[in-house]
Amino acid sequence: MARTLETALGELHPKDQGRLVAWLAGRFPDLGHVRAEESAQEAYYQVMAHPGTRACAERALAAGGPSALRRLLYCVARRDLRAQARRKAWRSEAVLPVGVEFAAGGEPELEFADREHAARVGATARASVPHVAGAVNARHRRQIAAALFDLLADPDLSQQALAAQHGIRREYLCRAWRGLVTQVVRQGARRPTRLAA
Repeated sequence: MARTLETALGELHPKDQGRLVAWLAGRFPDLGHVRAEESAQEAYYQVMAHPGTRACAERALAAGGPSALRRLLYCVARRDLRAQARRKAWRSEAVLPVGVEFAAGGEPELEFADREHAARVGATARASVPHVAGAVNARHRRQIAAALFDLLADPDLSQQALAAQHGIRREYLCRAWRGLVTQVVRQGARRPTRLAA
């Protein structure tokens, strides 16, 4: 009788959970044990709940048994933790000074101490737009720059809609916006600037 995915995961979880967490924590020591545990749990969840990952897991179980399913779980958990490491890298305190935080959704909004400070940082941002846009994608630098200027004028605009409006990929606009915020904080913020929650 063929094993079901639920049965195989039920057998693997108690035995492999600790090893998976230790393996993840060893590969990503900067993220810590707690994040490794979260990624391990997320791997089990993805295998059960996400239709594409579940189909892969069922094929792996049918073709290679529990060892193939274990390898898939390690792969899913590693990818989740790697994504967390990337998010941490661009939000790192090593890049942004103390007191700078990102909003829960990852979309930054600058708050300033006074109008003079806001004007100085705004001028730095406008001056940095062409450089940042070109650094993200030289071929689409004009469209990226135009989208960044629109976003500077109204930070509440949807980045996805704005990217579509200017005919660029959303990832270009997101990367450019993060680069611009980093550039502004590095160059234009003499006083502490914080990003609102």
